[in-house]
Parts: sequence; C-alpha cells; structure tokens
Amino acid sequence: MAKASRVKQLSFTMPNNVGLLMEITEALAKAKVNIEAITAYGWEELEASFMILTDNNAKAKKALAKLGAKVEIEPAQLVWGAKRIIGVIMYDAWVVPRALDFLVRNRTRWPFDRLLSHKYPLEQINQAFADSEWHARETTSITRAALVP
Repeated sequence: MAKASRVKQLSFTMPNNVGLLMEITEALAKAKVNIEAITAYGWEELEASFMILTDNNAKAKKALAKLGAKVEIEPAQLVWGAKRIIGVIMYDAWVVPRALDFLVRNRTRWPFDRLLSHKYPLEQINQAFADSEWHARETTSITRAALVP
C-alpha cells in the first residue's frame, strides 16, 4: 500500500529561455524538494508560467528565487478544499522562555538589532505601549519596538 503524503501547490513565473524546465528541475532536486508534478501552463515569448506540486514549498520557493522566479499566490487555493483558521491571542507559557533562549543563542548569527525601529528602557514601558498604539491613528512610525535592559 502506498503511503499518503501532504502535497502543496506552488505557482510561479520565470523569464522564458531554452532549457528552462531542466534548470527548474535541477534547482529543486539540488534543494532536495520532492516534485510530485510540474506543469507549464502559460508560455509566452518572454515569460513562462508553471505550477508545481511539492512536499516543501518553503524549500521550493528558496530554490526558485535563486533562479529569478516570481512566486504567485493562487487565489483559487484559498477557497478550494476545507480550511480551518485558528486565532491566537496569547502565547502558551512554554513559548516565551524558548523564544528568549533562541534569541540569546543566535544574537550574533542574525541581525536582530536591525528589526527594531525603537528601543525603550524598562522604566518607559508605558510610553513604549502608547507610542506603539495605532488604533487612534492611521499609522505609527514604529515598525517594531522592544524593551532593553
């Protein structure tokens, strides 16, 4: 009996050239992406459109980006099949210590400091929340704020 696996659809376009299909399949194979199906569905002179079914869209997108692919969201995918939306308004207790541990272990590996637009000392926590609030305004200049020791 065959084992069922989750398959994900991905649509993308690329500049059209001779050997393009081979480039795509080689890039995906190198990234260890399992291709279930690949379809060229809109050939034009300058651009080729594809739809692929893979087991890992994140790896596929990364591999295709290196080739200059423009990955598209297929609106029909949003309504086909059963969907379940789960809202989350707070973190479980185990999440915060794990996230902090991750940040401590990787603080020199990735440029986390560039993610912040504003930093506040703990004593200014109320000001940080007030400045970050956007409900009373159309927008705020703060993209990401943090409390620092």
